Amino acid sequence: MEADLKNRIITTAKSKFFRYGFSKISVDELASDLGISKKTLYQHFPSKEALLKAVIEHHRNDIKGAVDRIFDNPDIDSISKLRSIFKEVGFRLSQVGRPFIMDLKKHAPHIWEDIDRFRREQILNRVKQLFEEAVNEGLARRDVNPELVYIIYSNAVQSILNPETISQIPFVVSEIFESLIKILMQGVLTEKARADFSA
Repeated sequence: MEADLKNRIITTAKSKFFRYGFSKISVDELASDLGISKKTLYQHFPSKEALLKAVIEHHRNDIKGAVDRIFDNPDIDSISKLRSIFKEVGFRLSQVGRPFIMDLKKHAPHIWEDIDRFRREQILNRVKQLFEEAVNEGLARRDVNPELVYIIYSNAVQSILNPETISQIPFVVSEIFESLIKILMQGVLTEKARADFSA
């Protein structure tokens, strides 16, 4: 029961923080939305920063779990893994609004640094490894820097797939993901792999 309430607090805070930024959401508002007292919330999270860290850890574990499952799948090739990882990471990045990112950079730079480290160590390293495998398999071009590929992709996702932008363009999220991945993958694949990818 206690674990269920803790998870519910994290899930509610995550939704609010990601959409509006954590500085705009008060503990009183969260407690009211959850139908609990502020005292009960503080019993699980002694401060708003502790709750913020729990939200980040929850989201990070969600991403890591998805990426690990794809990376460790022996039944798909490196390009299919790259495509799936880009799709999974893109979907989760699209849940994070610009106000939250700006809040982290301004009010919690140490947490932003932790996120950046996680992105480099857990995501970028996996992408680079898969890209190198794809090159060795003759599926990806040798003249394309895998780190740059990921930087281009993640920045495109953050620029395009945020709630403000999505609400102003006539496309559904899945269509945006597919187009972004297609553009990116077509650029990094070898000629033969492009033909297979498009088939």
